[in-house]
Amino acid sequence: MRKRKDPSIRQSVFLDAAEELFFSKGYEQTSITDILKTVGDASPSVFYYYFSSKEELFKATMKRYVEIHSEETINEILNEPNYTMEEIEKVVAMTQTTILDFEKVDSFFNNSKSGSDQFHQVLMDESMHILQNPLQEYIEKMTKQGGIQATPFLNEAGAEVATSVFLHAVFALFHENMTHTNSKLQLVPLLVTQLIGPPNNP
Repeated sequence: MRKRKDPSIRQSVFLDAAEELFFSKGYEQTSITDILKTVGDASPSVFYYYFSSKEELFKATMKRYVEIHSEETINEILNEPNYTMEEIEKVVAMTQTTILDFEKVDSFFNNSKSGSDQFHQVLMDESMHILQNPLQEYIEKMTKQGGIQATPFLNEAGAEVATSVFLHAVFALFHENMTHTNSKLQLVPLLVTQLIGPPNNP
């Protein structure tokens, strides 16, 4: 009797195959049949056990991709006890690396406007979902400790709204065209200080 593979391992194999094909052939040019062939021994019923459609698989692939590339930034945010301009610049530098990698991924969708639009939408949704809580917790902690010269906006709107507005603003810098990242990234510290507040001890 053939031993049944662990579901989590099987699902990761689908995600690996999807990432390889989406990033080499493009989303529209990749079919479920292509994915099954790349996996090697999977039937359509196994695919549909995990994913209702190619679109759902694409979203799951992008979610994993964003999680992996956001992990270092999140750890830096959660583990760094100080709110300083040096720390902000360090996080911005880490963000730059991530954005440049996203720019590389975006190039795989250049020939497909619908694929590119979908990539940006999934990227935004997953980034917001993954980064919202860590950033909000960090802002709340630094505010409580007196590390932030809180802006009137932060005082009035609160950390949750301020974090959401900040993330949407950062994403808007790169949504239409992911070029000129260095010049755009210079605006991120400005967003931090004017929307949330500068450090109390710069």
